[in-house]
Amino acid sequence: MTKGAAEDVESYVVARWSHLVRTLVELGASVPDAERVAAAACARTWGSWRRERRAGDVDVLVFGELLSRWSREPGQPPAGPDRVAAVLVAEARLSEHAAERLTGGDPGVAPPGARSSDDAYLGTAPIAAILDDVRRRRRRTTSLVAGAAVVVAVVAGLVLVLDAEPDRRPVVANALPLAWWSVGTLHLGRSEVAVPDLVELAQAGAGASYAVVFSDEGGDVHQVDDVSEPVRIGRTAPGSGISATLDGRAAWVDVEGQTPTVVVWDTAKGSELGRLPLGGATGPGTRVVALEDDTVYLDTPAGARRWTLGEAEPSLVGGPVVAAASDVLVVGAPTGGVPGGAPIVPGSSRFTVAADHGATLSADGLITAAWVPGEPDLTLIGAGANLTTVPLALPERTGIVAARFAPGGELVLVITDGPTVRDLDPGSDPGSAPVSVATCLLHTGTCDAVLTNVPPVVLER
Repeated sequence: MTKGAAEDVESYVVARWSHLVRTLVELGASVPDAERVAAAACARTWGSWRRERRAGDVDVLVFGELLSRWSREPGQPPAGPDRVAAVLVAEARLSEHAAERLTGGDPGVAPPGARSSDDAYLGTAPIAAILDDVRRRRRRTTSLVAGAAVVVAVVAGLVLVLDAEPDRRPVVANALPLAWWSVGTLHLGRSEVAVPDLVELAQAGAGASYAVVFSDEGGDVHQVDDVSEPVRIGRTAPGSGISATLDGRAAWVDVEGQTPTVVVWDTAKGSELGRLPLGGATGPGTRVVALEDDTVYLDTPAGARRWTLGEAEPSLVGGPVVAAASDVLVVGAPTGGVPGGAPIVPGSSRFTVAADHGATLSADGLITAAWVPGEPDLTLIGAGANLTTVPLALPERTGIVAARFAPGGELVLVITDGPTVRDLDPGSDPGSAPVSVATCLLHTGTCDAVLTNVPPVVLER
């Protein structure tokens, strides 16, 4: 961030601080709690501020983070969307459109009491404390690369360390041939990033360096790569899915506004390629399950749909889709037998997999792998007339937690080191057990354990 940009964001925080605090006070917070949450929201959005300013959404970014954090505070007083929208208009001075976009409420029908109170709070923004928090949040595992030029500037009496060139994290080799997350660290192609609350991730791109789009526990969607800090690019509902392609595209259901919207994003350009507002039967509850070229596959309350950029409406798909990569993977009952009794049925344009199986496709769409989560058996089937299963040399009593094909063709397996699902007591969570991660070569059927006895690992879904 340049000196001018740092001054701009600081000026914004100073100017809007009382509005941030008064908004939460009006919603029932004590002044100390409101100040604490407001400071955390400012620190969290500091790095994304300049980008959002260009898009004209700075208030939506900052006040959206403020409301998101307040909603996760234990014991906060409940407030309906109309009430919150009215407070945003009265206390935050947001437009009615922005307030409606953030809350889905109508500020014009709020109960009495949502009135501006400019003299109710006269505190000033704790800029020094916020900057300390910003520095702690910087996504580095060690110090800056040796030799990076540094400029020291004095802004409003504070000493800021500003990089003359974009920040570059130290090179850290990834043990796996794809992106993964465990214990607060996101592992990219050539670096590691501290992400304490990651929920889902999708690798956008291939090669030694690529982008990752991920969501956190607060629902914020971020883009990050080997040379840039995470940048907030949207908001999604927990579990609504993120998918990406090897050419750098990503898709998710964005819930920033009143209407859930499918967004297709270009990570190379840092901009949207297209969006589809969802309504009616394809509205709330819709998940992105796959992205292939220009087509997004959706799991909706009304069944599976597919939408291609440029189309006005999504179209029906013949069964629930769980993956796509130059082909389509559909969940459903098997309709025919294959060698070894495998539950995968190749068709002219898709594989069909039993509903109780996990499944993944290779990047070229020619091989699919299926497994029952927590069980030891993995089935690999190749497309074409002559189907064969490929046995893999896995340890005994292995339970497969997840599998994903790497861009180079290797199959990455997350496997349990302890009991399989059938050995666990009722109610036990197999996802909390230590795991190992292995990479398997399909032409030989051999697997090498890369990580052993580690905490749970998240791969791209």
